[in-house]
Amino acid sequence: IPRYAPQWTDHNISDPGITLMELLAWMTESSVYALNRITPQHRQKFLSLIGFAPDPPTAAVAMLALRPKSGTAPFELPAEVELVADSAAGIALPFRTLRRITVADVRLAAIQSDDGGGLENRTNEWRNGLPVNVFGSDPRVGAAVYFGFEAILAKTPVALALRWSRPGTDAVARSRQNMEERGRLIDELIARHRACRPPIPEIPCPDAPPPADPPRTTPPHHSARVVWEAFTGTWTTLAPVKPPVTPAEAEVADDTRSLTLDGLVDLNLPAGVVKAAHGAIATPLFYVRCRLVSGAYDAPPTLLDVVANAVPAAQSVPLTQRFTIPA
Repeated sequence: IPRYAPQWTDHNISDPGITLMELLAWMTESSVYALNRITPQHRQKFLSLIGFAPDPPTAAVAMLALRPKSGTAPFELPAEVELVADSAAGIALPFRTLRRITVADVRLAAIQSDDGGGLENRTNEWRNGLPVNVFGSDPRVGAAVYFGFEAILAKTPVALALRWSRPGTDAVARSRQNMEERGRLIDELIARHRACRPPIPEIPCPDAPPPADPPRTTPPHHSARVVWEAFTGTWTTLAPVKPPVTPAEAEVADDTRSLTLDGLVDLNLPAGVVKAAHGAIATPLFYVRCRLVSGAYDAPPTLLDVVANAVPAAQSVPLTQRFTIPA
């Protein structure tokens, strides 16, 4: 009161102004108390009234890494193979693979990065679970990340799962956020195509309007473009194909949106791939690299983990019921 109304000098409880202030303070305290007593059911109801309804239950999705014994011949694992995970409560949780995969003896041994100033060995950071800025802290065109394999087969599809740093407190939050971001990107692309009305025939829409039920494929990054290359004595560019197509020899299917989303990179190396020593690693390895060829990133891609022979799986099992219909 002295600060905002210095002319108000009577601060006794008999003053009507003090009475009104105490009344408002009591009402505020009562409101705060009532808000703190809102149950989760009331909170959900209030949120739904303003358009924030809770999502329905969904099956958990995980990325599995299969590790065959050294020297195992490649074999194909079909989709919908059922696996069981043991929970902490001792309950068997069934998972089903969501795609077919070729399982092969693939051993990743080294990761190196080049931000334009030369190769830096990042293998220890990766093995210790530390984040790796694959293109450096300020990605420039020409920056590259090198993956060195102790064992990898040519002319055989190899599925790599890459996980990138993103906001979230745990793996579950990151996985959910990754799926939500993919969905938002796809919905935005479909809405933009459907809203496009060419002013004149000479100025068409960027792409043909999508069908009534367009395929749910993630659009490319708005700026950054990368290429994948294999070392065959010289760097051989792998031809890109759109996921979920299984790549043929010398092709790659990259589902990470230029290394910005968690996803799969399916590689099929050409027959001429050879071992070589690069950078500070003297041991010859089979090298595959991803190189930034144009554009820029909103934030530098930061790799958290990469595993081979990866396949997504959902915690679900088929439920069937048979009915006998009279003739």
